Amino acid sequence: MNPAPYFLMATVLLLNGCSSSNDDPDTLTDTDANSPGDTVGESDSSGDTSEPAPGGGDDQPVLSSTPGGDTSVIAGYWDGSQTDEDERYVVIATNGLWTEYFLTYEGDTAGNCYWVTEPQTLTPEDPAANAYSLADGRALTLTADEAGTALTVDYILEDRALETWPAVVGRVPEDLPLCTE
Repeated sequence: MNPAPYFLMATVLLLNGCSSSNDDPDTLTDTDANSPGDTVGESDSSGDTSEPAPGGGDDQPVLSSTPGGDTSVIAGYWDGSQTDEDERYVVIATNGLWTEYFLTYEGDTAGNCYWVTEPQTLTPEDPAANAYSLADGRALTLTADEAGTALTVDYILEDRALETWPAVVGRVPEDLPLCTE
């Protein structure tokens, strides 16, 4: 009896058992991602397929957008621009949501439209001390003047100067042309 056919058949079965049946690089499992030649990013050890989180492209974490609480004392539409090269607006809703609008400065749309962030949770940490925190980890003190015409912003954990943002009057965020790509 010639053992060569049995050896060949055993080798083929062994190789088929070790190879992946998943050739889609977007849904590679943990073992697939560690195969030689794959260019997939990090994988976890759960063996589950891994896909980017919705809305969190470019490896950005998805931030909480659950209302954070009563922020009516600082709510408004604020001009958070600090220089001519940093045009941005911030909307603080009365229920504790924070949304930012940034003017584009690169590409075909430079200076013509605004990128808008998804609303993120703004939580009152200590309203008596005007202390708040954002879902992205920023800690702030936010104080609106009595007339509601200016918001003083202090980034507690960052080495930034105290900022004063004027209220945007006579316009609404919907007036801003949004970028589509």
